Amino acid sequence: MKRRQFLGLFTLTAAAGLLAGCADEAPRVDKVLPPAEEEIPNLDADQVRSVLNELTKVLTKADEAKNADLLVERVKDPALTMRRGYYTLAQKTDAKVPTLFMDQSTVTVTKSEEWPRAIVLGTEIVEGELPSVLLITQADARSPYMLESWARLFPSSKLQTIKVSEGSPIVKVDSAEYVETPLKAMQTWGSRLNNAELDPQRYALDDFTKFYLDEKQSLNEQVVKVGTVTYRNVLVEDRITAVKLADGSALVFGWFNQDQIYTRTAEKGALKVQGVHAALLEGDDDEVKLNEPVTAYYTVAVAMVLPVVGSKEPIKVIAAERVLREVKR
Repeated sequence: MKRRQFLGLFTLTAAAGLLAGCADEAPRVDKVLPPAEEEIPNLDADQVRSVLNELTKVLTKADEAKNADLLVERVKDPALTMRRGYYTLAQKTDAKVPTLFMDQSTVTVTKSEEWPRAIVLGTEIVEGELPSVLLITQADARSPYMLESWARLFPSSKLQTIKVSEGSPIVKVDSAEYVETPLKAMQTWGSRLNNAELDPQRYALDDFTKFYLDEKQSLNEQVVKVGTVTYRNVLVEDRITAVKLADGSALVFGWFNQDQIYTRTAEKGALKVQGVHAALLEGDDDEVKLNEPVTAYYTVAVAMVLPVVGSKEPIKVIAAERVLREVKR
């Protein structure tokens, strides 16, 4: 007899401004809803608590020391690279490392006899920060559960009633059950960042994309007389993870390497990097030279909801996190 598999149920709600905002109602992550059926998950409550407590200890120790080497036993990319980027920013600027206080009342776990296996959960509400959705995965039976990714929920985003269908708790990246395969959906969303025009009825214009396009336009308006600021976004295609939701849609996690390239085109005038870019650029000279571009390297993690075939709902990115890794000539 086949075992049915599912993720437990929970609701994630963010009701604050993007990146740095405020609202009358504080963002929240609601407690897990009771399961519709009595089934045994891959991890029981005590095992889940043990995994999260151990991960919390590792994160706390590394955060206090601002040392990413202390994370490697329980954190992997893109989360490892993102955390390392935050530590570098904190050491060179007054940037704050975002907290990842795991809300154990929101935990959902997969039911499967196969790997990878997953834990999905939200973070506790912290003043001045949006709640995040976290992906923790186990690659095989001998590997520990490791934090793989996190992304901050957009204002009023909701993620509710997660349930993995029978057969595989992890949706294959080439699954044809959805309006696009998880891989194709991530590729297409990324193409919008690289200047492609997408149908907003098919791919909803999300808050991160709005922020990104505004930033891109603003920077180029500032430097138009002396240079350009171009962007390159590359999806890490072999690291997409998707789980099926109770309504049949899929929650898809992916990440991109984003390069922000400052190029001087005029012989006269000055083009300088500023703020955190200047702080991370080696040396005291923050000027961009002719024929010597300066590039800021980011990691961008996203979480997307992918509707099933036949749905009229658009593909939506509901959470994102962008972290500056380094700045080089």
